[in-house]
Amino acid sequence: MDDEVDARELYKALCDHDGADAHDVVVAPWLARARGDYRALLATAAGDGAWWSGEGPQGSGYLLRELYALSRVSDLLLLPFQPPADEVPEWPWADRHGPLDQGPVLSQHEYLDLFTALGMTPFDDTVFDPFLHEIVDVEQADDPHAPIRITQVVWPGLMLGQLLFSRVGVRVRAGADHAQRGVADRSPL
Repeated sequence: MDDEVDARELYKALCDHDGADAHDVVVAPWLARARGDYRALLATAAGDGAWWSGEGPQGSGYLLRELYALSRVSDLLLLPFQPPADEVPEWPWADRHGPLDQGPVLSQHEYLDLFTALGMTPFDDTVFDPFLHEIVDVEQADDPHAPIRITQVVWPGLMLGQLLFSRVGVRVRAGADHAQRGVADRSPL
């Protein structure tokens, strides 16, 4: 395997990049080096669960670090899809890290291009499941007992085989007994 392919390197390069061309300048060259052996290694997380316990041929340490670093890359690239920081001033990271709209911006297509090239499968289930969905915005229903209903998919989720890599970002309509505006859509995980 190419030791130079490292998801932490991608994360750092994205953080350091200024400009609207992050996909072409940072992601595409990294991805070109990450195909093949790197994708095959990630696929071990999608298959046999032995890698988790360290019993697989690659062990678990490297794979766990890469999956974690890729999750941070995903989080960074999803920031532009999040509510503006001025709408949630209580978020502790808003002041330290500046506005959430500063940083690398990839289109949803470019975001999916990166992760599908690594063997992940996008999904956007439209029946709400708290495990699969992250609430981005709540429209409060008049009836407090109204169940949670997805009104818009903001970004797709990603699966790596049977492993949930990233949840689907959704806007929902719900009664206050099920999801409260200002709580369900503003609580950091």
